[in-house]
Amino acid sequence: MSNDFKEINVCVTGIQHQVGSAFPDPPVITKTKGTFREKDGVSYIKYSETYDDEGNSSDCLLKVYDNKLELAKKGVVKTKMSFIPGENAAASYELPFGTVDLSVKTHKFCVSREKSRLTVHASYELFMEGNKTSDCTINIEIDGV
Repeated sequence: MSNDFKEINVCVTGIQHQVGSAFPDPPVITKTKGTFREKDGVSYIKYSETYDDEGNSSDCLLKVYDNKLELAKKGVVKTKMSFIPGENAAASYELPFGTVDLSVKTHKFCVSREKSRLTVHASYELFMEGNKTSDCTINIEIDGV
């Protein structure tokens, strides 16, 4: 690990409310250690996401700008997603059984920093193969920045 990276605690909470469902799905919460670095006004957060007891995982990179969030995953799940308010951003989600074309229409995005905590929130619609599948939120809390 380079000297300009800090060790941090990461908590990512994702909530999806599927189209046609009365209630949202249970939240998906990832709590883990990671690294943090700031360069040229961009915050870089790296962490690993484990999906099952067999250790299937992906390395994740979040790039937090003042006006957008970029998420990249490499491993069992591969994706690049952008959350840009007012835009419909194309993405793909590559899983072991195939690739799904997605788009992300972000409605709300905010970043706040208090002392050693960075908080990011985005609310968005998720489209799969051109059809809306869910309304979603992602909340990211980074402690130790």
